[in-house]
Amino acid sequence: MIKLKKTYNLVPLLLKLILKDIKIYIVSLLIPCAISFLLYWVWSTIILNVVYSPQMFGFLSIGCLIVPFYLSILICEWKSTNFLKKIKSINLNQINFTVVMILINIIFSLISIIASTILAVSITSTIRSFPISYNLLFKDIDWYIWINFIFSSLLMSIVALLMFIVFTNFFRSKILNITVSIGVLTYIVFLSDVVIIPHITSKITSVSIIEYFNPIKYCVWIIYMITSYQFIDNYGIQQILSTNNISNLFISFNNILVPLLISLLIVGIFILIIKYRFIWGTKN
Repeated sequence: MIKLKKTYNLVPLLLKLILKDIKIYIVSLLIPCAISFLLYWVWSTIILNVVYSPQMFGFLSIGCLIVPFYLSILICEWKSTNFLKKIKSINLNQINFTVVMILINIIFSLISIIASTILAVSITSTIRSFPISYNLLFKDIDWYIWINFIFSSLLMSIVALLMFIVFTNFFRSKILNITVSIGVLTYIVFLSDVVIIPHITSKITSVSIIEYFNPIKYCVWIIYMITSYQFIDNYGIQQILSTNNISNLFISFNNILVPLLISLLIVGIFILIIKYRFIWGTKN
C-alpha cells in the first residue's frame, strides 16, 4: 500500500517536471500535427488521388510514436544524473517507474491525437483542394470505432515506449542510448505501414516480411482493421490496401486477433525485460 501511494505521488511530480519543459508541447502538439497533416497532403494530393479512412486514422496516430521517443530521451537524460537513483532510493522499483511513465505517455499521446484531429478537420474543411475532408471521419465513422481507434493508438504508444526503454538499456552511455532511440524511431516509423502505407508495402513482399520484426506494425494494423471495419467485413481490406484489386498483394493480417494478441504478448515480454535489465544510471 505504501509503495502504491509512492507510485501514485510520482505521477504529479514527473508531470510537473515535464510540463515545465517547452519541448513537450512541441513534441506532443506541433510536430505530430505537422507530420500527420503533411502525410495526408502528400499521399492524397501527390502520390494517390485519394486515401481511405484507415490511412487517415493512421496519420492521426503518428504522435503516439513521437511522444514515447521524447520520453525515452528524457529517461536517458535522467539516467545520466542522480534523478532516477533518487526515485529508486524511496523504494520504488523499475516496474513502478515504468507504470508512471506509461500513464504520462498516455496523457500526452491522447493530447497529440486530439490536436492532430482538430487541425486536420479545420484545414481540410477550409481548403477545398483536398480530395477528402477529415469531417467525413465524424460523419461516416461510428462512435465505437473512434473509441477503439483511441484505445488501439494508446496501445501503440505503450508498445513504443516500452520498446524505447528496452533498447536504451543496452549501453551505459547517454549518447549511445540516445543514438539507439533515434535509430529505433526511424525503424518503427518507416517500417510499420503508417508513414509508407500498405498500398506501397503490400506490393513488395520482402518489405512486408521484414516489417513483421517491427512490434509497431501489429499495432498499426489493429488501427487499420478497426477503422476499415475489416474485423466485421472482409472487404475492409480493400480500404487498407487502397485498391479493389488485392489478388497479387501481400496481406499482412486477415484476423484482428492475431496482431492484438501479438501486441499484448510483446507488452508482457518488454515488461519482463525491463524488470530484470533496467539500468538506473549511465555516464554522459
